[in-house]
Amino acid sequence: MPNAPDRTRFDVTAISPSEAGASGALVTTAADMARFYRALLQGRLLPSDLLRQMLTDTVPTTGSAPPAVAYGLGVYVYATGCGLAHGHGGSAPGYLTFALNSRDGRDQLVAHTNWNSFVDTGIDKDFWAAFQQGYCSRPR
Repeated sequence: MPNAPDRTRFDVTAISPSEAGASGALVTTAADMARFYRALLQGRLLPSDLLRQMLTDTVPTTGSAPPAVAYGLGVYVYATGCGLAHGHGGSAPGYLTFALNSRDGRDQLVAHTNWNSFVDTGIDKDFWAAFQQGYCSRPR
């Protein structure tokens, strides 16, 4: 049947991401996010003692959705196939943003997409597998 509705797709154009508060109010590019994380992780934004706290004074994310393993002062720690990565992700209906960074900010992968699986049990396994593969593909 041509033009049959796809039950896995939903029109979310009437939903404003700003409904999520400040998390939905940022308009940026993947390149801008990567530049921000490089500056942060390479110590160009915060005093070194504050950056150390941000990255080491973490708590386990036992109540959070996987793949996060720890959280501290605005930065998540993620377990990847090539070691720990730092960053943050976010989603709203029709939006998904995710950033992974090495501790020194040299290895990075940032993605924005208008796809979101709407699962509340963690990031979609297929997306995470592909995203992690992209992040881990560079020799370390």
